[in-house]
Amino acid sequence: MLILKIKYRFRRVRYMLGNIVIYLNYVILVAIIVGGIALVVASSKKHEHK
Repeated sequence: MLILKIKYRFRRVRYMLGNIVIYLNYVILVAIIVGGIALVVASSKKHEHK
């Protein structure tokens, strides 16, 4: 009974960690896209000033 509880808890923790990793990957992807757009906008603005 106790072993089953530990197994269940471990599985839940592992599932939560998996969700956190997926969420972090998504956040990093969005940050890269936003950063790339910001770089393009910044470089185009620099060209306009010249």
